Amino acid sequence: MNFDIPTLLETLKKESSWTKKELRSMVLLKSPVKNIVLTLLPAGIEINSIQLNDTIMYKVLEGRLKFRIRNELVILDKGEQIMLNERTKYQVESLEESVFLLTSENMVQSSQTPKFSLNNITFTF
Repeated sequence: MNFDIPTLLETLKKESSWTKKELRSMVLLKSPVKNIVLTLLPAGIEINSIQLNDTIMYKVLEGRLKFRIRNELVILDKGEQIMLNERTKYQVESLEESVFLLTSENMVQSSQTPKFSLNNITFTF
């Protein structure tokens, strides 16, 4: 699966809502197990979120994002990513015009059980 991100961003920026400096997004993949959304966020926009049963990952393609997770602040720059486990309450704010991929995976419906290995012992969650 390949996506021409620069062309998709150009398309999003041509939409009238972007000229009004509103959030723009495009679903790249939607399935019962995994979703991928390309999002273009103007500077200064804050989103409050509570995720349900999904593990999510934000990957910053352009710009800077500030995350408030519980009492911690995390700033992500271009190329950086963060993964949040299910049922995490958080806020994200664009410190400048930003582009990110939001990937959510429903671990309950996924056929893959998350595993962690340490010293040849595998823990299954």
